[in-house]
Amino acid sequence: MARAAPEVQAIARILDRLGAETDALGAGLCADPGLAAAHMHALQAIDRIAQMQRSLAALLLADCHACALSAVGMAELQAELRAIHGEVTCETCT
Repeated sequence: MARAAPEVQAIARILDRLGAETDALGAGLCADPGLAAAHMHALQAIDRIAQMQRSLAALLLADCHACALSAVGMAELQAELRAIHGEVTCETCT
């Protein structure tokens, strides 16, 4: 399968960088036990956002979207992407 277009690769790099920045933000906030205890749900949402950003980046860069979609670890995101993309299969990778 063809590599992603340079513009798509750039978007994926931005998403991946934002995921790393979001992770760092969450980690910084978790360093304060009182804040972490008081805002656990918000911190979990921050982690979820970072995971989604990184999953989307990986999907954009994947040689095989079927395999990348199957590798998305978040069931909710995977279902949403399958609703957009439809069921895809890979005869080469599976």
